[in-house]
Amino acid sequence: MPAGAADSAGVMGLVAEALVEAGWEPAPAVSPVAVSTAARTVSDVGLYRTEVSLDAVSLGGRHVRLFFHPYRRYLTGGRSKVPYLGSGLRRRLLPPVAEALARRGLVATEPARERDRE
Repeated sequence: MPAGAADSAGVMGLVAEALVEAGWEPAPAVSPVAVSTAARTVSDVGLYRTEVSLDAVSLGGRHVRLFFHPYRRYLTGGRSKVPYLGSGLRRRLLPPVAEALARRGLVATEPARERDRE
């Protein structure tokens, strides 16, 4: 195994540990270079609940890109993708993950479209 692959595997192991520490449940990865989590309910307003899953990808070195995937699940059984994670939910979900990553010497980054919304 090349040295870079071993380093990447080590970083992804640290990422997986950090996500578990932050309260996310591991799930089968959508890609061999990602760490994925199971969806969890983050909001329930009666007619629908918002569920979010998370994918984390190492950008090389210390940086880890976080992709939050929010969906609405309606009482009728339907499901729809939410185009972006609202600022209130992001303020609630991002800090525990970022802090757990920081304790392992890693830096959390979000996709540019999320940063640009602010």
